[in-house]
Amino acid sequence: ATTGGLSISTDGGATFPTNRTTADGLGSNNVQGVYVIGTTVYAATAGGLSISTDGGATFTNRTTANGLGSNNVSGVYIIGTTIYAATTGGLSISTDGGITFTNTTDGGSSDNVTEVFAIGYTVYAATDEGLFISTDYGPSPVTPDPAPEPTPVPTPTPSPTPTPSPTPTPTPVGPSLTTPIPPQPGIATQQQGSVSSTLGVGTDNVTVRPNLTRDGLLITGTNFGVTVEGKEIGGDAAPLIIPQILHLQKGQQVALTGYGYAPNSVISVYLYGPTTFVGTFTVGADGSFKGSLPVPNGVNVGSGSLQINGYAPSGLVRSVNIGVRVRSAAMTTGAQLREKVDFAVFSSQLTAKNRVKLQELLDRIPKGAKVSTLFQGYAGANAKDTERAQGVARNRAKNTAAYMVELGLTGDVYTSGMGKSSQSGPAGRKVVVKVTYQERNRVVGF
Repeated sequence: ATTGGLSISTDGGATFPTNRTTADGLGSNNVQGVYVIGTTVYAATAGGLSISTDGGATFTNRTTANGLGSNNVSGVYIIGTTIYAATTGGLSISTDGGITFTNTTDGGSSDNVTEVFAIGYTVYAATDEGLFISTDYGPSPVTPDPAPEPTPVPTPTPSPTPTPSPTPTPTPVGPSLTTPIPPQPGIATQQQGSVSSTLGVGTDNVTVRPNLTRDGLLITGTNFGVTVEGKEIGGDAAPLIIPQILHLQKGQQVALTGYGYAPNSVISVYLYGPTTFVGTFTVGADGSFKGSLPVPNGVNVGSGSLQINGYAPSGLVRSVNIGVRVRSAAMTTGAQLREKVDFAVFSSQLTAKNRVKLQELLDRIPKGAKVSTLFQGYAGANAKDTERAQGVARNRAKNTAAYMVELGLTGDVYTSGMGKSSQSGPAGRKVVVKVTYQERNRVVGF
């Protein structure tokens, strides 16, 4: 790694006859770190994270457009199928072979991460303000076998349809890889909080863990992976129910990303309770897909199962079953109450004055009514970091909701981080509480 490119030696460092530069796809000639697994080379550059799958002959560059906290990447570390990139804008983590990244600045007073190292679930991030250590994120324990190369899939052939050959080959399920896949066995038996996967007629072993923000699941197997998030009102991701139960809300979105599927094939998604078709995705030429689908209003509330069916590069059907919990849609009809509480700068803690306001709001809800309450959190308009503003807004909504539930609020509770407010000062640092209720029919005796 040099300021003039990536120099490569094939004789143990005696000579470096090959030097790769931006002409070969590097994001910058200033290479600040390098990591190699087999023929896959990761180069941390001042212009992005550059990835080669052909031993460093050519590179594809990843930038903030792919989720990196900054294009200035000072270090990179790989463990299993997880990529950690140290950037001047935070620690960026990818679980899909570098297609997309999630950036975090949580836990540190400096966003400038200069180096990163990981062992199991423990991640060490060196910053300008010191060393920060996380013990709740990282890949699941791996076997002693060599970790698979994180390349999503081999380079696709010009056509996704196999070329006829005199030698019989396995026939994919369905007439072609673009044919929607019907519901597979197992959708009706998946237990809430559990995940299983099949490939063809066999079991496909996977590992499952919460994502960095604990509002989605990361499911990884051999050379493939899927990430799932349930969205709440306002588009905020719904927090997992401990330990790892995914929350889906009727009428809102379920967001999915995946890699390691047959290029240009179809992904079919279903929800059980009863079995309901949700929608499809088209896999890209690199074997990945990403998007959101609405949760149908016809599914039952309570325990259910989300099934994601797609074609592996071999043409076999891969079916991932996730036990979920489905929530009812928020009430839109009925009497409404509204209150607003404000917060100090950077704070998510309620003041004594605001606690009194929330108690008074609760006292105004008729006893025995059917209740649906939405908590919308905001950060001030002058917040500079959009991602941090979203986190602060979300924490304010959560803390306010938790306090009202502690006071005795019943019914469905929904929280949403709305990000930056259009107002500055205390008027913008707020949580808006919207209560919708329907009084039940009462029989009065004489």
